[in-house]
Amino acid sequence: MRLKIVKYFRVLSSINWLQTLLLYLRVSKPKSSSIRVLNRSRVILDPSSRVIMDERASLEINRQDYGLDKGLCCRLQLAKNATLHICGNVSFHRNTVVNVHNGGCLTIGGNTYLNGSNIDCSRGVTIGCNCAIAEGVRIMDNSWHEIYDKLCQYKP
Repeated sequence: MRLKIVKYFRVLSSINWLQTLLLYLRVSKPKSSSIRVLNRSRVILDPSSRVIMDERASLEINRQDYGLDKGLCCRLQLAKNATLHICGNVSFHRNTVVNVHNGGCLTIGGNTYLNGSNIDCSRGVTIGCNCAIAEGVRIMDNSWHEIYDKLCQYKP
């Protein structure tokens, strides 16, 4: 019995309640969806951004919080008019960074696992169902090189 109490206390103390509550209050979701943000993770939401969750969807940020991974954290940042659409069970692990920039829309399908990856979305990125995205993977929908793009368009 004591071991169960210690186990539940450890889980409860590892959750970042303030970040979870802030994200929970901003989400357009049915009652059956769940959100959990663990300690050392950061959630940065612009007041005009939206998070949409489907029926029975769940979002866990930084689920692994033990052993060698203890110092690594995740970050979710939604800029002005950005949208994050969660379509099922989604987990961010070990130093995953997700940035949805002004007016961008990121859709993530069910049973998707991101581990140490980086997503930069300026217009629209869709990740399907049953995906596992490994450490070191970077997904971008923009080159972020305005000067290079202008030089390519210039024709003497």
